Amino acid sequence: MTRIISFIVLALAGVGAVFARPVSEADEKAIKADIEHMMTLFEKGDADALLARTHESVYVLAGGDRAEFEKAIRAAVQQLMQMEVKFLGSELGRPTQLYAAGEHELCFIPRVATMSIEGQKVRSTGFMVAVRTKGVAGWKYLDGAGIAANPALLKTLFPDVDPKVALPPSKMEKL
Repeated sequence: MTRIISFIVLALAGVGAVFARPVSEADEKAIKADIEHMMTLFEKGDADALLARTHESVYVLAGGDRAEFEKAIRAAVQQLMQMEVKFLGSELGRPTQLYAAGEHELCFIPRVATMSIEGQKVRSTGFMVAVRTKGVAGWKYLDGAGIAANPALLKTLFPDVDPKVALPPSKMEKL
């Protein structure tokens, strides 16, 4: 009997502390529709669409100053427009499972975007992060590029997220 209990404890320990549950079909549809709409407006230079759907945890990166963050986003969108960035296509993958992060839950949505930057075609494989407060309807989002470049950033933004959560792949390649 002791061996069986020990085996069960070891098996459960091997599962790890990442407790997750699937994203519902309705949430998946809502998330994808939100991201597609947000990206369409963003691609047209509409920074307000991006700002309206950005999760507030990212303000930490601007020292907690929402106005500074919004100013930086508006400048970045303007710069993209000046660089003649043209989005040629975008495809969203299935959201990962939902992960607990304190009062929030989050999932990652793989995204492949093809674009032309100053005449050079590139493919960006990355992800968006969908976040909501537990028990509250409606999602907000973060671009995963910064998190992919610095995975510790996820823990900075969401201190209670399990560090074993695996990020989707991310890369940029010339075509």
